Formats: sequence, C-alpha cells, structure tokens
Amino acid sequence: MKKLVAIVFAALLAILPISAQATSQSSAFDEWLKTGTANGWIVDGKVTQPVAPAPTPTPTPTTAPASTGKALVIVDSYFESSKISGNVIDVCLARVGCELTPNPISGVSSAFHHGTAMAELARKANPDVTLYLVRAASAFSNPRTGVVTMQVINGNDFLNALKFAKSKQDEVGAVSFSYSINGNMPRIGDCRLSTAGMVNVAITDPAIRALVTELKALGIPVFAATGNDGNRKPVSYPACIPDVMSVASGVGENFLLTSNHDATTDYVGALPANTFSFTSATYRLLPHATSSATVSVAALWVAGKVSDKWVRLAR
Repeated sequence: MKKLVAIVFAALLAILPISAQATSQSSAFDEWLKTGTANGWIVDGKVTQPVAPAPTPTPTPTTAPASTGKALVIVDSYFESSKISGNVIDVCLARVGCELTPNPISGVSSAFHHGTAMAELARKANPDVTLYLVRAASAFSNPRTGVVTMQVINGNDFLNALKFAKSKQDEVGAVSFSYSINGNMPRIGDCRLSTAGMVNVAITDPAIRALVTELKALGIPVFAATGNDGNRKPVSYPACIPDVMSVASGVGENFLLTSNHDATTDYVGALPANTFSFTSATYRLLPHATSSATVSVAALWVAGKVSDKWVRLAR
C-alpha cells in the first residue's frame, strides 16, 4: 500500500493500546481501507480527505408506515427472555461469554435487568411483535470466585448489532438501543463515540453512521435514547447521529425534567400527565426515562401506530 496510507494509518493506530494493535492491525487496516474507498475519502490508495464526510441525513418521517408484521430488534446487555411473553428470539453477539449467566445485580437500570425491562415494555406497547433480543455485552467469569460480570456495551458491540439487523432486513422493521456510548462531549451539539473497549473511533464511528443511514433507507430505522442528564449534557451518542431516530421522554405536554432533547430530537415518548412510571409484571413499576420511551416508541413504530412527534404511551 502506498506510503501515505501507511503513515496515516499508523497515526490512527497510535491511539490504540499495544495489545490491541498486535491483534487487530491487519483486519482494522482492511476495514479502514474498505470504508474509506467506499465513501470516497480514499481514492487509488491515497487519502483525499482527513476524515470520512458525514452522510447527508434523510428526512425523518412523522408517521410510521402501515404495519407489515416485522420484528423489532432490541439491543441490550442481557435478557431473561423466559420472563417475556410472545414470540421471542434470543441472539447473542457478545465477543466473550455467551454461555455465561451473569450474577444478578439489583436495580432495573443495572446491566442484568435493563434488557428484560426494555423487552417487557416493547411487549406492552405491541403485544404481537416478534422480538429479537440481542445480547451485546461480553461476560467474564472470575476463576477464583465464579462471579460472572458484564462489560459495558461499546461502539464495536453496537456496530455488530446493526450488522445483525441488516442481515435480517427482510424480517426486521426497526432497531431499539436504549444506551449511550458517549465519547468526550463537553458542549451541546457534540456527537462523539467513546473509545472505551479499545474502540478505534476513526474506523467504528463512520461505519456506524453509514450503516444507520443504510438501514434507514431500507426502512429499518434505528431508535436511540437521548439521555437522562436534564439537558446539562448533549444528546447522547448514538441518538445524536442525524439519521438515528432520537427519542426523549415526556409527561403530558412537557418534556420530563431529566430528559435530554434539542431541536433535532425526532420523537418524545410521553406518558399521561402526572404519570412517571409504567406498571410491570416483573418489576411492579418501571421508571419513565428515555430508555423506556425509546423502546416503547420503536415497538409502536413497527405496529404502524406512530403519527406525531409526541407519541402517547400507555402506563
């Protein structure tokens, strides 16, 4: 490969730990070269632009298309799928530990319970939808104690989940992701992927954005939560990506005080006035936040029941 490409790629690798370079240099280079060539910022092996240009966002429809009976992909850390009624398909894309059952952690927002709660809310919003429950977080067992813990979902995990959705494009109607994987985002309007988990942002971020745009063009929108920082921080990544369907949370006619939102927010999942939680067969009550709003709006979308930016949710 030409000298200029080698120099630029070496600079990109400088942000990676040595162990990651040793195991991923060849495959990472191939992916970087393929992505750059496909998007026009590498021509005949020469870098023509310093970074990949952002895709032009396509218009976000206010009204969902009529239901076609397609499935909803929910991406999360872990699921107790036996607690979810109806047609459920378990998929594990974790890099490590698919055979492991994590030790329970208290709290609905914990990595152990969060996915199950999201699946239950999807089923509440759309009783008939097929759910692909995509377990994306790796799990590790402590050889001394036997305790199984989960890693945080990172950009590579999310990208793999999007690739799975594309592989099922004839069966899937939407993707729901109620997590944030924020990089350094100190200012409103920032939209950066985290480097956590040895993620090479220069490769993974453009790939995520391009695949989100491609899925949207295929009629498979990706819904993501805006975050629960009370607008003290920017809208979370990946909800800040223009072609992602960003979802905030609301109550009545107002945004929930904890919900991030801005002028680009696509939807608001709103419970009735003075209502701040969902009833739950598994957890008794589930708090209303951008996570719950996102999966509920996505489930209603595939049912063809979204007709306004403010999507009315049932408790």
